[in-house]
Amino acid sequence: YDYVSQFPSNKMIFDTYINTQGSIQDYYCERITWIDGVNITKYEEICKYFVKSLIYIHNNSVVEANDSFLDITEELCEYINYWLNYELRNIIRCPYNALNFYHDIKQNNYGVPQLEKCKKNIKNFDDTTFINIGVLYKLYYNLDKYLNPFSDDKLKQCNYANECSKLYNEKKTQCNSNSRSSFCKELIVFKDLYNIAVAKEDTCPDLKKNLLPPRTDSSNLGSQELEESDTPLGETLVDRGNELKDYVPPGSFSLGFNIIISVSIFLFISFLLFIFYKFTSFGSLLCLRMRQKKTFCDDMYEESQQMQLGESKNKRADMNNKEYYMLHNSISTS
Repeated sequence: YDYVSQFPSNKMIFDTYINTQGSIQDYYCERITWIDGVNITKYEEICKYFVKSLIYIHNNSVVEANDSFLDITEELCEYINYWLNYELRNIIRCPYNALNFYHDIKQNNYGVPQLEKCKKNIKNFDDTTFINIGVLYKLYYNLDKYLNPFSDDKLKQCNYANECSKLYNEKKTQCNSNSRSSFCKELIVFKDLYNIAVAKEDTCPDLKKNLLPPRTDSSNLGSQELEESDTPLGETLVDRGNELKDYVPPGSFSLGFNIIISVSIFLFISFLLFIFYKFTSFGSLLCLRMRQKKTFCDDMYEESQQMQLGESKNKRADMNNKEYYMLHNSISTS
């Protein structure tokens, strides 16, 4: 799914290249004996496009970008693999899948290095993966047409954007219970790109500018459409809060929220007390009360010390008297 966003531009690259090529490379496909004798012409056309695409990738897999070189082999091979799966699936009762079709081409053209370029990427798709890639491809195709119109027909451009929002809202429901799947993650990436792309659009009537993410909380599904608005980029506090809840473990959101609220209240109260103390009469009154309390405490402390000193003197006098009487009694007895 990572490369589907590039499929529209990849298609343009291959279509342009192949339309400018002659028939010199057709012999790679003309020597093959196809299993299905009914659809020979279709297989040959698919083979010619596929082989020329592999040759293009072999010769143009590295491009210069921002004063450096970028290898786009994976990106191009993933597109041509999807294209091959798509073309073969469109043939009724086709005996070929992507892998055995590719195998037959290589077997009849042994030792051609250009044909080995995408050997790690050619694979068969299960039905679910194939359908999901097709959905993402259609979404990015329509978005690309909206962003890069080839005519001044504004209505057609708006139709491409409306197709994006319509298809997205149809397909996002399958992510309500599993928004962490690879398909759903890419669907959310598309949603963000779409919201940015149409944020400043003001000439398309009734265009939805804020596609919402899939919801994992089933209780919110019924009210989801009511929450949609035309807020640019969809960055409302409610939307971001709901989106966060979809990505945190159960229970952790409420705990973290309570901690944040408690700390915020403490800091706010501390700030208010500082303002009152520093810039209002409350501070002067508080200082006076504190000084009065301090003076009172000092007086109490001094009085306490004097009392303790008096008690100590009295105790020593009592001890001396007791010693005197004990000594006097002892002498008298003697």
